[in-house]
Amino acid sequence: SNAVDWKKQNLNLLKQNYKKSQYFDEIFPYVEKLYAQNLEKLADFNMASILMILELFDIKIAIKYSSSFKTLRTKSERLVDLLIMTDASHYLSGLGAKGYHDDRPFNDAKIEVLWQNFQHPIYSQLYGDFIQNLSSIDLFFNCGIEQSRKILRRC
Repeated sequence: SNAVDWKKQNLNLLKQNYKKSQYFDEIFPYVEKLYAQNLEKLADFNMASILMILELFDIKIAIKYSSSFKTLRTKSERLVDLLIMTDASHYLSGLGAKGYHDDRPFNDAKIEVLWQNFQHPIYSQLYGDFIQNLSSIDLFFNCGIEQSRKILRRC
């Protein structure tokens, strides 16, 4: 809702939490530019933030929206349809999906499922003991662009 100035509140919160970080001056202009965009939908803001993070990490990939593909199937079959339509040979999934994952449609389509076993990197943070699973923006404020890219590539 734009009835509340959530962008200003959010930006101020980030500024207050990271203004003492070593790389604040390097990263905050990217964040300000993100929040300065005139976006009506939260989905558009989320996509803009993903594009910003991709830029900071120097990840160059094509982005395709599943809504641009036509499939009437659901669940794993829909996912396999999307993978086939994008010429994928592999699918990377988080371990949390193992409980409901259905191998059959992937096997039938000869798409290999890779299970990501993410080991969170530990890096220096501003306040006390390391807290994992924060946003990648925390990594950038604390480690800067170049070091964050190196940390990502080691994972």
